[in-house]
Amino acid sequence: MLLTAGYQLDASFNVWSRPDFSGISYSDGDAIERRIESIIDSASDLSVFSDELGFYCTDWASTYHLSSTRANLLRPFELTRTQDILEIGSGCGVLTRHMGECGANVLALEGSLRRSRITRARTRDLTNVTVLAETFSNFRTNHKFDVITLVGVMEYANLFMGGESPEAAMLSRVVSMLKPRGIVIIAIENQLGLKYFAGAPEDHVGVPMYGLEGRYRDGQPHTYGRKEISRILNYSGLKYSTFFAPFPDYKFPISVVPEIAFETEGFDASAFAWQSARRDTQLPRILGFSPELVWPQIVSNGLGIDLSNSFLIVGSITNCCPVNSSVLAYHYSSGRVAQYAKETLFLRDEGNQVSVNVRELVSDSNNNKSKNTIRLSLTPKAAYVYGRPFSFDFIQTLSQDGWSVDDAADFLCRHVSFIEESLFNENITRKLTKLDDKLPGKYFDVIAQNIIVTNDGSSVVIDQEWELPYEIELGFCLFRSVLLLMNSVSRFGNQQSDIRYSRCQFIQDIFLAAGFMIEDNRIKDYMEHEANVQSQI
Repeated sequence: MLLTAGYQLDASFNVWSRPDFSGISYSDGDAIERRIESIIDSASDLSVFSDELGFYCTDWASTYHLSSTRANLLRPFELTRTQDILEIGSGCGVLTRHMGECGANVLALEGSLRRSRITRARTRDLTNVTVLAETFSNFRTNHKFDVITLVGVMEYANLFMGGESPEAAMLSRVVSMLKPRGIVIIAIENQLGLKYFAGAPEDHVGVPMYGLEGRYRDGQPHTYGRKEISRILNYSGLKYSTFFAPFPDYKFPISVVPEIAFETEGFDASAFAWQSARRDTQLPRILGFSPELVWPQIVSNGLGIDLSNSFLIVGSITNCCPVNSSVLAYHYSSGRVAQYAKETLFLRDEGNQVSVNVRELVSDSNNNKSKNTIRLSLTPKAAYVYGRPFSFDFIQTLSQDGWSVDDAADFLCRHVSFIEESLFNENITRKLTKLDDKLPGKYFDVIAQNIIVTNDGSSVVIDQEWELPYEIELGFCLFRSVLLLMNSVSRFGNQQSDIRYSRCQFIQDIFLAAGFMIEDNRIKDYMEHEANVQSQI
């Protein structure tokens, strides 16, 4: 196909191009891309879950081009060996790698000559991947594809396509390359995403409120709201479209939530939004409001998709969305070494009962679990528990002005009560009064994020996946829970007092107010213990 179209293979890089192709000037910066190129060129493990590449995820740019989390965007679509895929805008090949590992026949199109070479380097061991250095506007083919992806591409249409509606022109060309039952997968920022109202800068120009106020000019990238992008899709011939909300956004998605989930009674779709808010690495230090508190209000008023930070869209000529309609949410724990990475599906059956289904993402990875003290125990299927995550109470308290140490201490005391309740449910009656009271090793994972408070006020422990092969102190369980909670609050309110807390002092004061004296050396021991476990995960 490429030979017929006049392209030639550069054998030194194994990249196809026109003889006179010089590439577009798009770049993350010369130094950044040279560093990424050097890392990939020297890597021996190029896989999505490469620990070797993960080691180099040290800043936003390297994480964007190397992180295994990027592939979560496409995991819901179960790409297969029988599919021909056209990837428009491969960047440095992080998603190309995932599609290639799925076995699909991938043609990766990249307008930057250097990036196309990096894409080829990332996939150099995959014979089912072909890389073409070419702009989409100049690309011509009679070949038809099962899947065409535009991830972070559509917003640049007016830079490379002509006409009154460059976006529709681009998509119309894409539609002409689809097989009759082919699909287009689009990922793009939402012009009206909630985080932009909170003060996050527009992604392409770096100015807060720029997209919300519609200040886009000709020759600039352009994002759209839900209604406008639906109009563009329909105008281009994609008569059927299904919207998903990737959280916190499409760049580093932890969860992917289909639109139907926001309309499902007895299912808390907002939890995926607010629990991931702090995981957005592009959030500014100061926000106008707390996204964690706003998201439940947004979803309860039917605006979950409309205000999601990004859109993931599947468009088609015929109604053939390849995603299981019974799935209410996809959740990924992929920022781990390969043998611990997992996928969690929230599935609704014909009786409208929801189950939580868990599987390993890499079943054939090198198993080094025996060398670690931490053990992963997955429950393949469990009933979904509807209620309020206990962690929300902490965030709600500390996000509001006027909070006090006593408020946080009250939360800690309730946490102890929930642990006692959990022990009682296992026929262990124990009053916990001291930090060195011993708990079974699986209580390492009984943190506030894994406790659901039901409507009657009782607690249910969920997602208890980690277990240590020895007993742990109550203090360690509480300490790591508070530590993780502090990292999940995107906006702390003003305190009643004028004290400016360090993290250590805050922990010591709330523990003391709850009746526990926690010394510096104990905090140091707990920190070292937590760091040791996390290094294994």
